[in-house]
Order: sequence, then C-alpha cells, then structure tokens
Amino acid sequence: MRQIANEERFAFRIATTARLIKIEVRLDENNQLTLSVPFTEFENALPQLREMIVNLRALHQRRVRFKTHQCGYRSGSWIEPDPLAKVDSISS
Repeated sequence: MRQIANEERFAFRIATTARLIKIEVRLDENNQLTLSVPFTEFENALPQLREMIVNLRALHQRRVRFKTHQCGYRSGSWIEPDPLAKVDSISS
C-alpha cells in the first residue's frame, strides 16, 4: 500500500480488525475514502484497489462527489508519501 501511495502521491492510514483491513485514503483536507477489505482478499484485490483509488481521487478533484465522511484526524496519524521516493515514469 505504501508503494502505491508513494507512486500515486496520496496520504493514507490503515487499521485492522480480526477479519478486515481498513484503508483510509485522504481525498482533501476534509474528506477521505474508506475501504474495508477482508484479509483473505487483500492480495488479489490490491491491483484493483490501486485503480479504484486513482479513479475516485481523479473524480473527486473534478468535483464529482460520492459518499465520503469527515476525517477523524484525532484518531490516528496519516502516513504521508515519501517526498524522496523515486517514481517510475512508466507506471505513472
């Protein structure tokens, strides 16, 4: 997930439950996208998650709205993209 976030330039955080990985992606200062993925599906879903995150972020930037919720900034820290990470120009 960190590699995808670095390549696609977004902040995220992850929480887990006994059965799920919850991925929160920051869309802007006030909105986030929350994805809940069963542990058993995470590896298979990862390529599609990248595509979905990229597309939903692009739509959000074009002011196309979908269901989001307010960020719980006090409930944890965002993992910021590494500013020094090299980005492969072929995949971006």
